[in-house]
Amino acid sequence: MIGTPLDGRGGMSSVVAAYRDGGFFEHCGIRYLSPVTAGGTAKKASVASAVWFQFLFLLVAGHVRLVHIHVASGISFWRKSVFCWLAYLFRRPVILHVHGGNFPEFFARSPAWARRYIRATMLRAWRVVVLSDSWMSKLGAIVPAENCVSMANPVVAWPLPKRMHGEEIRFLFLGRLERDKGVYELLAAFARV
Repeated sequence: MIGTPLDGRGGMSSVVAAYRDGGFFEHCGIRYLSPVTAGGTAKKASVASAVWFQFLFLLVAGHVRLVHIHVASGISFWRKSVFCWLAYLFRRPVILHVHGGNFPEFFARSPAWARRYIRATMLRAWRVVVLSDSWMSKLGAIVPAENCVSMANPVVAWPLPKRMHGEEIRFLFLGRLERDKGVYELLAAFARV
């Protein structure tokens, strides 16, 4: 599995950490690689290159049966597409797990050569995982719906505290306060309730 650092900030790191914490890594024998680091351009390039070579070694040694890549738009796609094509070269199935809600916009504003590359990368994937059924139609210009699987992000379940009659209820929203994160729909739903 390839993605952002497990201790990183953001939704992708939270999703992958939830898989790990839920026992998925241990149960399925997953080796996790992250070509992402904080720092300057030289450090980022050095870490990404080292992880690409580590992945190549694992492929050559026959230690890779399936590759699950967590990707968003922009540099996340470009950096992780290298893993896709290395896996394709070794005829390993790839699951592309698209997290970025702005992926269709990223695709649309890319130059023609980049759109061909993005589409070719995604079409070669065994499956493209999206976060909801509506995302399948949004990605329809890039990859056919029959190649996609809708799978919502896991949620860490905490036990609900006992609430005394009349006690105030508090909700916590973790995410950027923007329309794409659904905060406006939450506020409208709370107002209706």
